[in-house]
Amino acid sequence: MFRPKMDHLNELARLLTDAFEAAGMNKSFSADGLRKTYKRHGRSFLGLWLKFNAPPQQAPPDAMPPVSLTGQRILGA
Repeated sequence: MFRPKMDHLNELARLLTDAFEAAGMNKSFSADGLRKTYKRHGRSFLGLWLKFNAPPQQAPPDAMPPVSLTGQRILGA
């Protein structure tokens, strides 16, 4: 969906229309409608996609494990 040229919107509109018809819903999509939706919401959707699909960050290897005030390790940490 996030191709810069946006040359795939006719095919995507046809695919979405066919999928809704197969599900028994009467909804039609057009390339112009998808283009307008992308211009309105594409950047925020792309940001969310990147946020939730980023690899998990790992702690640096020299990080000290948490300890309690008694000097013993905290369970589960």
